[in-house]
Amino acid sequence: MLEEARLVAALLQPAEVDAAAQEAFLCAAVLDQCRKKCLCAIKWSNLYVITSGRVAAEDQAETDRLWQAIVGNGGQARACGWCKDQWGLSWQITPRALTEALADPDRAAAKRAFDAMMGMVRIDIAGIERVRRGL
Repeated sequence: MLEEARLVAALLQPAEVDAAAQEAFLCAAVLDQCRKKCLCAIKWSNLYVITSGRVAAEDQAETDRLWQAIVGNGGQARACGWCKDQWGLSWQITPRALTEALADPDRAAAKRAFDAMMGMVRIDIAGIERVRRGL
């Protein structure tokens, strides 16, 4: 698991990873080490289903690079910017433009951005910005 932690950290750098996501990932690594040292009836694979992280990307290029690093290396694409890495950890690649659009004081613009996101797999910033402006 420590090898996986290093690879994920290398893939995400210099992207911002939420502190909670980092903590959850490190907890998973520690628990995996414990699993190897003790007999336990817990189905450990379920741990990874509940462990996820959000990665804030600066622009479309970084969004695409991170997405490809995860999905292109044995991961799986999911809806709304979510993907699952080859070890089963879930990540949401969230461009800052999406976060800003969802927080728009114009609630109609924010709703249009949200509705557009719901129909996306990998987030398309140009598409988000287009619907945010009402185009």
